[in-house]
Amino acid sequence: MIANLPPTVSPVVVCAPNAFKGTLTAAAAAAAMARGVAHRSAVPRLAPVADGGDGTLDVLLLAAGSSARLTRHGVTGPLGGRVTARLGWLGSDVAVVELAEASGLRLLRSRSLDALRATSCGTGELLRAAL
Repeated sequence: MIANLPPTVSPVVVCAPNAFKGTLTAAAAAAAMARGVAHRSAVPRLAPVADGGDGTLDVLLLAAGSSARLTRHGVTGPLGGRVTARLGWLGSDVAVVELAEASGLRLLRSRSLDALRATSCGTGELLRAAL
């Protein structure tokens, strides 16, 4: 219950979650929160956030709106095979490189978690593509 609001005023609730690792993206979590808030006669405002890890690229692209775009690049994956990684563009001169796109844990099977064999070379390849 939100105290001291006139009965005709609907409260605004900011739904600003980070991703729920392995389950929901930040945008999906914000949408779920908004559905719950709307059932309480409140006005949801979606503002998904990221902490710099998985999902940061998607959150920044969402915030940038229509000026944002994605390009896809074949790069070296964490175990040396080829993977397709996304590179974000905010306007014409700002690139967003998310390490998880080329070198993230989601690209590995649990039995492949071997830091001595893994590489982040693909992230460097994405950086080169951005330049």
